[in-house]
Amino acid sequence: MGIAEAKESAHMNVSFMEAAGRVSGDYVYVYPPGIPIITPGEVFSREIIREIEVALKSDLNVKGVIRKGKQDLRLCVLKEARWRSKLFNS
Repeated sequence: MGIAEAKESAHMNVSFMEAAGRVSGDYVYVYPPGIPIITPGEVFSREIIREIEVALKSDLNVKGVIRKGKQDLRLCVLKEARWRSKLFNS
């Protein structure tokens, strides 16, 4: 899915575990340098989620992760379940 379509779609925030296989609704990146780990429209793979977790544990400045509390970290995904990747439905 393209970035514009993903940005214009309805979003919701889910836990890291729930994000696997879902389509990203926002950018997640470490700043600096500002290179995206994932962009809107891409599918959150388990590897991408692990990369984000490692960056957070390394105390890097990670943008695009929603912090509801110290332990409650969430990612923005598309609301519609029809976009959920078939790779993660098994």
